[in-house]
Amino acid sequence: MNSRTIYNVVAVTLIAIFLAVLIRNAWIGDDAYITFRTVDNFVNGYGLRWNVGERVQSYTNPLWMLTLSLLYLFTRELFLTSLILSMVLSITAVSLLSFKIASAKSSALLILLILILSKAFVDYSACGLENPLSFLILAWFFYVYSRCEFTPRILVILSLIAALGALTRLDVILLFVPALGYAWWQVRTVRAALAILAGFVPLVIWELFSLFYYGFPFPNTAYAKLNTGIPASDLFAQGGYYFWYSLKEDPLTIVGILVGIVTPFFLKSRRLLPISAGIVLYLIYILKIGGDFMIGRFFAVPILVAVCLISQLDLALIHRWRYLPYVAVLIMGLTSDNCPVLSGSDYGRQNKFPHEMVTQRGIVDERAVYYQKFGLLHYPPEAHAPAPFNPLKVSGVKLIGQSIAEAGMIGYLGFAAGPDLHIFDIMGLSEPLLARLPLPGLKSWRIGHFRRVSPDGYIKSLDTGENMIKDSTLAEYWDKLALVTRGDLFSLKRLREIVKFNIGTYDHLIYNYVYGPIREVDLTDLYVEANNIDEWNERDIVTIPFWGLRINLKDRSYAKKIEIFLEASDAYRIVYFGGEDEVGQQIVPSLPSYCIVEQLATYQLEIPEAASTSGFDRIEILPIHGDGRYRGGHVRPLEE
Repeated sequence: MNSRTIYNVVAVTLIAIFLAVLIRNAWIGDDAYITFRTVDNFVNGYGLRWNVGERVQSYTNPLWMLTLSLLYLFTRELFLTSLILSMVLSITAVSLLSFKIASAKSSALLILLILILSKAFVDYSACGLENPLSFLILAWFFYVYSRCEFTPRILVILSLIAALGALTRLDVILLFVPALGYAWWQVRTVRAALAILAGFVPLVIWELFSLFYYGFPFPNTAYAKLNTGIPASDLFAQGGYYFWYSLKEDPLTIVGILVGIVTPFFLKSRRLLPISAGIVLYLIYILKIGGDFMIGRFFAVPILVAVCLISQLDLALIHRWRYLPYVAVLIMGLTSDNCPVLSGSDYGRQNKFPHEMVTQRGIVDERAVYYQKFGLLHYPPEAHAPAPFNPLKVSGVKLIGQSIAEAGMIGYLGFAAGPDLHIFDIMGLSEPLLARLPLPGLKSWRIGHFRRVSPDGYIKSLDTGENMIKDSTLAEYWDKLALVTRGDLFSLKRLREIVKFNIGTYDHLIYNYVYGPIREVDLTDLYVEANNIDEWNERDIVTIPFWGLRINLKDRSYAKKIEIFLEASDAYRIVYFGGEDEVGQQIVPSLPSYCIVEQLATYQLEIPEAASTSGFDRIEILPIHGDGRYRGGHVRPLEE
């Protein structure tokens, strides 16, 4: 066989291995079901809605949602449909890289190894989310950009591909912008500028539709996750931790991205530098928003773009060192604790409790959390309960109105519950009012899970259709917002309100909204001597508002441990203060329901060394997440 035939055999073999790895790793997370519920409602005639009673864009991936909707019309099944589509798209993108984009056989085989061993890329190549469609669009863009002469016709194609990428997920546009700018600069004519604008027509059409149908140009999730009031420095620090934790758990992906960024400098290619700039711009964006709670999710797309750049190298030019990159990739990939090639049906089983997989910064291996119930190798999924499904029997869900259920994890629950039940999302992803309210406490948040508190009367307003919100300015705001999301679609009054909302006319009605002051008590009010948990009764229990409970000590304490009595099904952040200065903090995680004997439990915690050394005279208990009803009992520093 000639060298070309040998290369084709090896490449096809590696792609087949990639497919096998995808099948072994394929899974669907709760976030995917958020889109699935909209797909189900749309196909069944309820419109592009999450809760059928209001027009709210709870999904972030319009093109992915519409593609799934088209297939769902025929399959009437979304678990296998989404996974098969994902694998087809991912394999197509990888094949395009190997046979059309790579400039040399040696680099093509190298990038195949990188992608097979990258946990981020494999985890999100078949997970029910939009990543595989982004992969194919980005590979297509790079192929056209790197191979074609820049003419107005090519600029139309490039901008059209970029528009499709933005329709798949809007923030991906950052990867395209520098390259499009460079392509236009090479022509620098009005016709070229018009060509780029013409390519973006599909994106413009969608934004106009979104503005008309939903009342806003961006998904509701964007308002919920970016409208938090958290200081930029705190989010930047959280983003830095997201990078560090990803490097620790999946070093090949982070190193691969960095190598891809510097590749144009080695090649001395001005044409490829804008692609590197797009990756850098996207990484800065990840830092700015604080990363994500899913490890690897935001690095799956940049590693694909990075290997596009790496594929332009010719390893034969480094002669005797040409095998070193393969060895480095194999070592970094195969020695990783969560190497996708070595992953099987037992993935996630070794973790006793879901909360043990969450770091103190709120980042989690999402596939490990859901794989045992939603992994392809466990098909049919355990969580796909036979009809009729009763969501009110699911742990953590409670009925708060005649047809309204509150939940923190809304994806699968909402999809399985069907259109008749209004799922009230305490994170605000699908609730238009909550998404626009500030956080009740800036010290108590988990990245990607910015919990709000329902204003007094809001639930009754949803349940009855009448405005019963007690805060007068918030009630005024809701009147106008409800007209946008629930009013007659073609009403001129509604269209006027849409304009006013989007130019900020009503922002003042919520900027000054206050949930309530932190509850303040003295330590002596909380301590009740009890030798047995059964001696506790309701008079000994104190309610902890979501925005926090502040406990004042009579004297400064230097205790090494603290005993604290809290509701065990919830998670809390304990913050220690000496005077006005924060001197330490720690997390009290929730326990799984099957581990909880009593509703409340006694914890004995090691106080952070900085707090015990400098001393503390105030403690704040800040709920992180749970069922919304937070309670505690005594708090007692254990003096030696």
